[in-house]
Amino acid sequence: MGEIIFCGGGPAGLLGALMLAADGHAVTVLENDAGPVPADADEAWRDWRRGGVAQFRQPHNLFSRFSEVCDQELPGITGKLVDAGCAWTDYLKILPPAVPDRERRPGDERFGFVTGRRPVIEAVLATAAEEEPGIEIRRGVRIAGFLRGPDARPGLPHVAGVRTHDQPADPRRRTRTGTTAPRSRRCCRWPGSSTASTGTWWTASPWPPATRRSATPGRAPIRRPGAGSASRPCTRSTSAGPSPGTWRTR
Repeated sequence: MGEIIFCGGGPAGLLGALMLAADGHAVTVLENDAGPVPADADEAWRDWRRGGVAQFRQPHNLFSRFSEVCDQELPGITGKLVDAGCAWTDYLKILPPAVPDRERRPGDERFGFVTGRRPVIEAVLATAAEEEPGIEIRRGVRIAGFLRGPDARPGLPHVAGVRTHDQPADPRRRTRTGTTAPRSRRCCRWPGSSTASTGTWWTASPWPPATRRSATPGRAPIRRPGAGSASRPCTRSTSAGPSPGTWRTR
């Protein structure tokens, strides 16, 4: 087991593992979803299933800062993404018509970014991590809990390791977890969000108010795109209504 453990083998965990391994650390990545990494981009898009990632089939934009950091810390990663089918995107080409000045200026090239399908992006990063001798990836390993060590500061719990469903990990290890892990979600909630029946959550959507339908308990309002939806971003607040089983939206 490596001296640093990542709970989750998504892009953030894989990139973090690659950077730490390049710095000389021994890293272990624990991923809940089982199965091998696809051999190529076509197979990744066609056959790879990641039940633990709700947004796995969506395209992802790796903004310009990503490329800048990767080129410095992990040379070659951006090139591998492009070779696998990801595309360079130029901000100047997607500016709205209301911006007439599209003349290039020195330094504008730094704002270009890579975009691609999530399965393809993750397959490239996973392959790079598997080829790194300082990284061990264990797939099909579910985290059962954290192991507490001596408090680093008085009164503040200190996570010193993880416990999997098959065996405990070394409690001397440092741990990093992704944001989709259940325990991570319990520790880090969006401001104002709650799962209680009297809670409030926020949704941002480009649909105008006239297209909203009534919400039912436990479900967000259904929205349909309407005229002008692309140019009318709006934020809605949904909370429990004054009577049991009712919702209030504004």
